[in-house]
Amino acid sequence: MMNKHKIPATALIFLLSFFSRPVPGRTKDRDIYDLDLKQLLQVKVETLNKRPQHFFELPAATTVIDRQEIERSGAQTIPDLLARVPGVFVKQISSRETVVSIRNDIQMFNTNLLVLIDGNPYYNQTTANVLWSMLPIAVEDIERIEIIRGDGGTTWGTNSSSGVINIITRTPDSEPVARAGAGGGLHAPFRLHAVTSTGFLRLSVHGEQDQGWSDDPSTYSSGYISGRYDTNLADWNLNLSGRVFGNMASDVTGGYTGIVDDEKNHGFDSSISLNRTFGEDKFSAKGFIHNYTTDFAIAEAPGIQQRLGDVEMRYSHLFAPGHRTQFGVNYRHYLSRIPPQRFLEQRHEKITDSLVNLTIDHESHLTDTTTVNLGLRYERFTIVNDNNGLFSSSFRLSHHLNKNTLVWGSYNRSYQFPSYLMTDISGLAAVKDNTYIYQTGNPALDPEKNDSWEIGLRSLLGDGVFLDASTFYGRIRDEIVIDPTALCITQMGPMTRIDQLYTNHIKSTTWGAEMSLGMDVGKALHSDLGLTWFHRHSREQDSIYRGNINDQYAPDYKITLNSRYTFSDALDLSLFFLYEPSHDNNVTTKYAPPRRTDGHFRADGSINYHFSSQGTLSAGFKNLFNSGVEWNVPSIIATPVSVQPSVFLNLRYHW
Repeated sequence: MMNKHKIPATALIFLLSFFSRPVPGRTKDRDIYDLDLKQLLQVKVETLNKRPQHFFELPAATTVIDRQEIERSGAQTIPDLLARVPGVFVKQISSRETVVSIRNDIQMFNTNLLVLIDGNPYYNQTTANVLWSMLPIAVEDIERIEIIRGDGGTTWGTNSSSGVINIITRTPDSEPVARAGAGGGLHAPFRLHAVTSTGFLRLSVHGEQDQGWSDDPSTYSSGYISGRYDTNLADWNLNLSGRVFGNMASDVTGGYTGIVDDEKNHGFDSSISLNRTFGEDKFSAKGFIHNYTTDFAIAEAPGIQQRLGDVEMRYSHLFAPGHRTQFGVNYRHYLSRIPPQRFLEQRHEKITDSLVNLTIDHESHLTDTTTVNLGLRYERFTIVNDNNGLFSSSFRLSHHLNKNTLVWGSYNRSYQFPSYLMTDISGLAAVKDNTYIYQTGNPALDPEKNDSWEIGLRSLLGDGVFLDASTFYGRIRDEIVIDPTALCITQMGPMTRIDQLYTNHIKSTTWGAEMSLGMDVGKALHSDLGLTWFHRHSREQDSIYRGNINDQYAPDYKITLNSRYTFSDALDLSLFFLYEPSHDNNVTTKYAPPRRTDGHFRADGSINYHFSSQGTLSAGFKNLFNSGVEWNVPSIIATPVSVQPSVFLNLRYHW
C-alpha cells in the first residue's frame, strides 16, 4: 500500500520542479542576488561615523539588512525585519503596534534607541519613542537598514546609548522606470504600492489597511506620498525629498481607560542635503523638518502637535594618508503643543526646546593592521537644568589578526536626556478601585549617564562561513524611573488622584553577548544563525528610592535562524525561525503587580516565483506557531492581545 504521506510530498516536489524551470527571457537584473558572502562583507555602511566604511572594517556590532533580504523575506513591516537581528528584541502588542529595543529593557517609551530615515531623526521628544505604525516608510521603499547595536557614540550622542537604526531609502537611479505591487491575506494587511522613477526623480505612493486580530477588533489604515530629487549643480550634489502621510485606527481600546474610539494622525516631512568633494576632503550640509498632529482618542487627547527641525554641517579633512578628522555642528529644535485634555496634562500648553552639539572625530591607521577612532562631543539641551552642557567621548580600536579576521573594542561615555513625558506631562497610568494613578513629569530631572564597553570579533572562517560575535557591559547612573514613594495625593470628590513622580534614584548594569554565524552552501543556500544572551540588574543608587525593582523586562536569551534557498532563477524560498523564553516585567510597584510574558516560537516564510523578467509572485506566512501574548504590560495607548498567525500573497511587477 502506498504511504499516505508520499502523495503530498510527491506533489510538492513536482510543483517545485515545475516552478524551478528557468524563465524564458529572465535576465540577471538584480546583481546583488549573485553576490557571495565574501563580496557582501565589502558593502559600505554609513551610520557608524556618517561616512561610507566597509562593513567588515567597522569597530562596532553592526548588522545590515540589504535589499535582497528585504525582497526575499516577505516581511510586511520594518519590525518584522528587525526581529531577525541578534541583540534586537521585538514584541508585537497588537496587529498594528510593535515595541523594539536593543540591548535593553523592552519599553513602550524608550529614550535610548535612535531611529533614523536617511540619517534624519524620527525620535519623539514628547514620549521618547517611535510608533512604528506611524513611521512614514514602507519596506518597498527601503534600500537597506543599518543597525548599530550598542552606543551610537559621539557620532549620534543623546538618545542613542543602546543602539541606532538607520533606514536608508531607495534612490531614483536604483529603480526601473515604473514598479507596482499589491498584496493581502488572512490576518495580514491589504497593501498597494506604486513607484515611478527616472535617473533623477523618484515618486512613490503607498497605502494599506489592516483588519486586526481576533482579540483586537480595531482596523487600521495608512498611506503616504513621497518624492525624491537628486541632481548635480556645479560639482555640488543636491538631494531634495519629502513625504505627506496619514493614518487612522478605528475602534481602539485604551489599556487603562477602557475607552473605545478612533485615532487619527497626519503630517509631513521634508529634507534637503548638499555635499561636495574637494580632493580628499568632503563638505556636507542638510536640513530636515518633521511635523505631525496626533489624536489619541483612547486617552481623549486630540490635537497633539509635534515638530522637529534639524540642521547639520560636517567637514571631513584628510591631514595625511591614513589620518582623517571630521568636524560637525548640529542644531535641533523641538516643539510640543498639547491642548487641554482629560487624561493628559502638560505643564505648559506649548513647549519648545533646542539641542546644540559640536563633534570632532578622528581616525588614524596606526599600522597596516591597526586603526583607532577617537571622538569628542559637546551637547547642550535646554530641557535640563545644566546650562553648561555635557561632554561625551568615544574610543574605538580595531586590529586585523589576518586578512580574514578583525578584532575590535570600544568605550563610550554618553548621556540620555529625558522626554517631555518625564519632565512636563502628567498622564493617566492606571485606574484602581476609586483611584486615578498618574505618572507625573519632574522638571528637576538630571540626564542619565551611560558608560559602555564592547569587544568583538569578525571573521571569514572559510569558503562561505562568516562569524560575527560581540560581548558588552554597560553601566547607567541617575536612571530615570517612576518613584512609587514620591507621591502627591489629591481628593477629587468620590475619586482620589495619586501623582507618582519620575526621579533619578536608580542605577543599572547590563551585560551580554551576541553571535551571528553566516554560511553559504554552494550558490543555492544561505543561512544565518543568531544567538543573543542578555542580562540587566537594577538597584537603588541612594537611600531615597523605596519601590520594588525587578532586574529586567526582556528575555534572557534569543535564538534565530534565517535561511534562504534558491531553487533556480525562477524560484527561491526564505524561512525565519525565532525562539524567546518567558520573562517578567520590571514595572513592579505597589500599584502595578508583576506580569509574566510567555515564551514563544515564531516562524515566518515566503516562497517567491519570478514568473518573468519583470514580475514576482510571493506566498508567505507570519507568526506560525505563535499565538501568545508577547508583551504583557497594559499602557494608555494599547491593550496587549494574543498574536495571530497570518498568510498572504504579494504580486510585484516592474516596467
